Amino acid sequence: MKPSDALPEALISLSGQGDILAMNKQAKRFFNKIVLVSNAKNILELIKNSPDDMARILSTCSRSRTPIPAEISWKGQVGNSSTHWQCEAFLLTPSTATTTITLLLRCVPGVEDSWVNLASSIVILKRPR
Repeated sequence: MKPSDALPEALISLSGQGDILAMNKQAKRFFNKIVLVSNAKNILELIKNSPDDMARILSTCSRSRTPIPAEISWKGQVGNSSTHWQCEAFLLTPSTATTTITLLLRCVPGVEDSWVNLASSIVILKRPR
């Protein structure tokens, strides 16, 4: 078990361009239940935010070890639905001659998301087997 799996928040490790490098158990669980694309390679495949918004978030966070707040709208499974989470992103490891920059995105579901989780669970249960 990875130490990050013991945390209640979804944690996603990203490259400076938004490529998904790793995620903890809670992030995987969220993406498998709620989000349309669970095998995405880039964060842009999972969000409803515009590419420009996400580029701005990634750029700002790549210059700070202090968590930068960001609201991210994740694509949902049902129609045009989405799930909004308050997130924080910050620089985990800077770019060097041999490594690329790594950012950490910490996502904490809000109160309204428990209703989205319930609704999504009901949809999954109603699917024909």
